[in-house]
Amino acid sequence: MKADIKIKIASGAELDGILALQSANLASNGGTLSGELGREQIVAMMQDMPQVVAI
Repeated sequence: MKADIKIKIASGAELDGILALQSANLASNGGTLSGELGREQIVAMMQDMPQVVAI
């Protein structure tokens, strides 16, 4: 089975998915991320520099 993976510049449409992925990987949820960025911080990052996502 071939996986169709797209790599692209993140837009507002991916914001909820980015936040969900971050949450799932926080140390409090068994992941390895020790810090959490808020929605506004991620939006600011997306405006300052392109964020790449794989879908």
